[in-house]
Amino acid sequence: MVNRADKFGIFKEKAEKFMPKVALVMALAVILYAFIFSHNEQSIIVSDAGIIADETVEIDGIGKVSTPYTLKAKEGTKYVFKDTLPEVIPDRYGLMFYSMYSSCRVYSGDYLIGSYGTKLPLGVGKLIGNIRVIVPIDKSFAGRDITIVLVPYYTTNMDITPITYGYLDDLKLHIIYDNILRIVVISVMFTMLLVALSFIIYQRVHGMPLKKNLIAYFALFVGVVMLWIICSSDIPQFFTNCNEGISLISFLCLATMGVAFIGFAKTALPEGGTALENMYLVGWLLPIVNVVCFVLGVCDPMTLLPLTHVYFVLGTLVALVFSIKGARRSKTARLMILSTSELLISTLGGLAAFYVAPSKGYDAAIFGVGLTLYFFLLLGIIMHKMIRLVEEEKYITTYKEMAFKDMLTGLKNRQSFERFFDNIEDMNVEDKSVTLFMFDLNYLKVVNDKYGHQAGDKLLVGLGKCLDKTFAGTGEAYRLGGDEFSAIVVGHADEIISIVERLKSNIEEYNKNNEHHLSTAIGYSTGKYRSGDVDFYVRLFREADDMMYANKIRCHEQDGVEMRDKR
Repeated sequence: MVNRADKFGIFKEKAEKFMPKVALVMALAVILYAFIFSHNEQSIIVSDAGIIADETVEIDGIGKVSTPYTLKAKEGTKYVFKDTLPEVIPDRYGLMFYSMYSSCRVYSGDYLIGSYGTKLPLGVGKLIGNIRVIVPIDKSFAGRDITIVLVPYYTTNMDITPITYGYLDDLKLHIIYDNILRIVVISVMFTMLLVALSFIIYQRVHGMPLKKNLIAYFALFVGVVMLWIICSSDIPQFFTNCNEGISLISFLCLATMGVAFIGFAKTALPEGGTALENMYLVGWLLPIVNVVCFVLGVCDPMTLLPLTHVYFVLGTLVALVFSIKGARRSKTARLMILSTSELLISTLGGLAAFYVAPSKGYDAAIFGVGLTLYFFLLLGIIMHKMIRLVEEEKYITTYKEMAFKDMLTGLKNRQSFERFFDNIEDMNVEDKSVTLFMFDLNYLKVVNDKYGHQAGDKLLVGLGKCLDKTFAGTGEAYRLGGDEFSAIVVGHADEIISIVERLKSNIEEYNKNNEHHLSTAIGYSTGKYRSGDVDFYVRLFREADDMMYANKIRCHEQDGVEMRDKR
């Protein structure tokens, strides 16, 4: 009977398996919907070549203020900003400002010269993004007053930044300059992602398990953060008008970021397994809830941001607690104390910047730089783990060699020989000829007694080399123990005599160059294997062994002495 604890464990195992897949499918579906069905306004940044950044702006009801200026904006409230256009406006000129998740209209007098986000592009949600609104200006408007009307779609702090005037090409360069830090951070993270992926490929090639893989969680974390930084910057605006789709990616990456971090922490830390696993499962609900609420029109991801922030901060604190708890018995936990502390500081700094000045992008810059430093610290943990894995793999390889290889001759040993026949059903030899050779080194005891075991070992090594040379490409040679050797050949039934002759030739070649000469008794037996033939090996062995024994007697009778030691 399954008890309650076992049922919960089964539930957790299934949830851990399916929830990431459900979250990914739902996220991809809603993002594709945004990109395919959105009625996009023209907002993509185009080239064309100055920059005047007006440091003051007049806010309706407040008067002239220096920028940047922060105010608490309420959803649906109209905010009016006034400024005066330059006295001289050349061709290909324009102005630029942030939309701040608002519908935007730009007037010269009563004439509407530009707008963005006045109609929602999707049937659900209010995501239009915080983008750079660029309005081309005709020279006929030189010196005129302009009015910018913003109506926020959310209640949030609004950061009024300077209105920027200039040639359209220079505005584009200005945007690139403003995003240079993000571009550097993205480049560093992309390099880290490539390093992580190369480690995963290395593990895959060497048969290391990927379940609960530390490096896989690191790669997920880096990839999600990198995508979030890209989508929260102005970079996508150079390539697409679908700002709501980009915003969805940004918010969903942010909602998934905590899960990736907790996944890494629960794999790296020796303490807190159950608590971190539970937090990991709960974390996958964040992107799912974001998608469901957006599609059903309950609320937008922007509204759920505090929940995402709380989860990430709480997860960082829990990971830090368990890092400290496991520090005495784990070097990884000690490294996690440093990295998680740094992450917590940068997270709190980024959140403070977001809630004080959400429109400036300081939060992404602070958090992005903090995460970059954090990832460097995590790479130290990963390198430590990888070194241990490589060492373990090396030891495993050595143990395998010791288990299935004869250390004196370099041939495979009896255990490997027996494994062939134990697994013959899986060896794809059905209806194929299998030839078993048996060899016995003659006069080994005489050489050992007369010249010492070193000379005898040299003969064993010599026969091993001759057998390896003879059967290379056609079969496999084995040392069964003592002076007994064997070989197995699958197919090549018509070449048995030539194989024996080749061995004799290799032995003669060896004897020309060595003081103590080789002599071996040879026996062999060939048969076709049929599935289920349990006596196949016994018959082959008996026939080959009988032939070898008879050959050994003839060798002794022919020599007339107990060894053929020609000097």
